[in-house]
Amino acid sequence: LTDVDDEIKNKAREYFEKKLCERLSCIFNDAASHIYGNSSSTEHDTRKKAYESVKPVLDDCLNKILGEPE
Repeated sequence: LTDVDDEIKNKAREYFEKKLCERLSCIFNDAASHIYGNSSSTEHDTRKKAYESVKPVLDDCLNKILGEPE
């Protein structure tokens, strides 16, 4: 059954990886829309929340790219 377990784990990992990428993509797209100001008043809070949730990741990446201290 080890082969079956490994196959199931691999399939589950692949499935969740795809779902996670899709979800993260949506969050980052909402954050980008907030930055660009592409949201209606009804979407503003959702997109602002998305932006605030990814801001630490963005800051970390930009600090590394720009060589700024953490």
